[in-house]
Amino acid sequence: MKTLRFGAVATALFGASLLPAAAADLPARGPASVPAAYMPVATWTGFYIGGNAGYGWGDQTLSFSGAGSSGSIEASASGFVGGGQIGYNWQTGNWVFGVEADIQGTTAKDTLTGGVTIAGVATTVAVENKIDYLGTVRGRLGYAGGTWMAYFTGGWAYAGGTSTATLTVAGLGTFTASSSSSRTDGWTVGGGVEWMMSPNWIAGVEYLFVRFGGESATAAGVTVSTSDMDINIVRGRLSYKF
Repeated sequence: MKTLRFGAVATALFGASLLPAAAADLPARGPASVPAAYMPVATWTGFYIGGNAGYGWGDQTLSFSGAGSSGSIEASASGFVGGGQIGYNWQTGNWVFGVEADIQGTTAKDTLTGGVTIAGVATTVAVENKIDYLGTVRGRLGYAGGTWMAYFTGGWAYAGGTSTATLTVAGLGTFTASSSSSRTDGWTVGGGVEWMMSPNWIAGVEYLFVRFGGESATAAGVTVSTSDMDINIVRGRLSYKF
């Protein structure tokens, strides 16, 4: 029994004497690595919806001709523009392709007075033009650098407005005519810059040039014509991307 116990103790001591040498042969361990913080990659792909607000102004010429009539009046309108937009972007590399629709109400209006000749009679014309709403459906092409994007845009435009004309004819009195009309023959081009503040929120500034074709109408031999109507819009935007 004593011999067995002595043998067991000797074996244990011999094994312990080998531990420092074996440990010296093991590779040294560095500090535990800490995973880098996850940084999401900015992507412009996705649906978005938002609002916009800014300023718009435009001009148009009103002309009279035929049956002894002549003269023209320069009309203009300006005011607040505000509404909403909805769209979708698709990003491949640095290029961003998208489509967007928007509609906004506006307070843009102007009242002007001018002298013309109608059927050979000197006439004073007062016209109030008001743009009630304006909308577009556009394609977008952008170039993104991380969270910033510059883009061009263009497409179809439509609008609705109200016009009131008051004619004061020498020796005959005053006549007033008012009409509301919608226009669907417009087009628009423009561009802007957007900033992705977070994965979901996008802020931007945009400029749009909108043009509607001229119109004309004839009554009692007198033709009233309007030139192309040009509208400029500068607005800020804020969108939520899903």
